[in-house]
Amino acid sequence: MHHIIVFSFNRAMQCESVLRSILERVKTDKLTVSVVWRATGEHLDGYALLRRQYEPKGVRFYEQSGRAGFFRHVLPRLWMPRNLYHWLKYDYVRKADNFKPLLEKVIAETPADFVSFNTDDNVYYRDEVLPETAFRRIRENPYGASYRVYVGGNLSACPQGLRREGDVLCWDYLDPAMQTHWAYPFAVDGTFYAKPALLDVIHRVLYHNPVTLEAYLVSYVRSQGLFREGYSPAHSTMMAFSLNKVSFIIPQNHRGNMPVERLNTLFLDGYHLEYELPESAVNSGLVPKRVIAVRGEERLVLPVEQVS
Repeated sequence: MHHIIVFSFNRAMQCESVLRSILERVKTDKLTVSVVWRATGEHLDGYALLRRQYEPKGVRFYEQSGRAGFFRHVLPRLWMPRNLYHWLKYDYVRKADNFKPLLEKVIAETPADFVSFNTDDNVYYRDEVLPETAFRRIRENPYGASYRVYVGGNLSACPQGLRREGDVLCWDYLDPAMQTHWAYPFAVDGTFYAKPALLDVIHRVLYHNPVTLEAYLVSYVRSQGLFREGYSPAHSTMMAFSLNKVSFIIPQNHRGNMPVERLNTLFLDGYHLEYELPESAVNSGLVPKRVIAVRGEERLVLPVEQVS
């Protein structure tokens, strides 16, 4: 069984697109899906609508609320110098809500063998079959192997020298010849891990949202030599559409200027979002020139401009 956890903040309409793509494109009847979300203001209405649409389809929703308990969730982690450094340096880590304990509770309680994270700007654009070749290797080497769906041989940045094993590509994340997505052994985008190993590893590290979860875990797993054995489909099955940005902790050079408020209003008015999906992606993420808001036969073209 596989479990996908979607992270979402003030982007209910985009989250709906992700959930729809998962249920349509991930080809297994042993899949469970959860959403860990938070919202402000009128975006709360968007998530109420999203829950009405997807809870009947089996998707479970977990709202971030309240603070993480210092003595239970923070203090036991401060023995690690890296955690202490982040906690002392960054005010947002000291003032974290319950994202970390909530996420680890969701993982601990799932009956699935494998867990993947997704952000709400990712979409599965091709069918994903979750190949047995890759998941057999993860079972055999749970702290050393993972399966990443947003990379593949079709991407323009794909490094030379990837090996082919049956229906999957494989590589060593710590190989100096690897670059970009093939050199980052941890990601919150479309990467499946063995549940017990994932829970154990992320439990060791302080993080406060999906951004620091990825940033801090990448450094930690590299230092420990974890998850260095990478697998992917021969052709990527998921990609990111950067319409906007809701977290500014880590700079991002390329994103769209689509206001989340406008998308929320359209979602509450009965529209859903459609992307013009490529037949063969050349990059794992892009800023589209436009997206389409659809309500019945009505189609609204929403132009998107790239900003820095």
